[in-house]
Amino acid sequence: MSNPPTTQNAVDNTTESIAALQSLLESGSLLTRTQLSSLGKKDILEYHFRHDSLVTALDSIATNFKAVTDRLNRAEASVATLRSSNDKLAEHCKSLASRLDDVERQATNNAQYLRRRQLEVKNIGPVTNSAALKRSMADLLSLTGEVVSPNDFDKCHTLGKGVIMEFKTREKRDAILRGRKNFKSKAAELKSMKMEKPMVLESLCKQYGQLDFICRSLSRSNSIEKTWFFNGRLHIDVDGETHHQISHITDLYEIFGMASIQALIRK
Repeated sequence: MSNPPTTQNAVDNTTESIAALQSLLESGSLLTRTQLSSLGKKDILEYHFRHDSLVTALDSIATNFKAVTDRLNRAEASVATLRSSNDKLAEHCKSLASRLDDVERQATNNAQYLRRRQLEVKNIGPVTNSAALKRSMADLLSLTGEVVSPNDFDKCHTLGKGVIMEFKTREKRDAILRGRKNFKSKAAELKSMKMEKPMVLESLCKQYGQLDFICRSLSRSNSIEKTWFFNGRLHIDVDGETHHQISHITDLYEIFGMASIQALIRK
């Protein structure tokens, strides 16, 4: 059994048939009634043969046109099937992306939860790991109004140009965070300790550190009113009235648009 003609073959055959028909028309194969009445028997037979050729050409055109139409219909059906499959795949990808966002959000919160008893102290000048480090940090943090002793620390060591510490209880850490505003009235004591402008901060996991950096950049560019981090949660105040909690980069995309946030990250 011969293979069905391809669309291109059918188009080529149709083109050839149309060319043949045009040749017949140009050769005078189509005659008027008056012209036919003046023909002799020989001329009529010749005209009959030409008429058969014309009919054959028209049949060929019709056959090839049907072949082209059939293939186009099959192609349209295939395109519709592919479009439906693509829509389903797009919806599935959207669902997977949403689930991935949820997993990343939970992983970020879990990583931050592990730091729930930690604090970082920055902007305090040169420090070194020594036996006196816990004592000096206890004296500094006691200026918050919360009595702190070296025994309150589970761990305490330098981190870059600052100090990171983990308390034995979360309650002690939270009390220090709430009292850090009292540093403003302890200028003399801080000066004598050579730590005039200490910064006491929650220790952030990598993911929250990146989000916090972006939010502070938004604040510096006046895109938001303010941003803060407290009790394991990152917050922004857009205009003094609109508050959002941020735990994933998509939260910022929804508020400011992906292009704006990506441009801020690249700076």
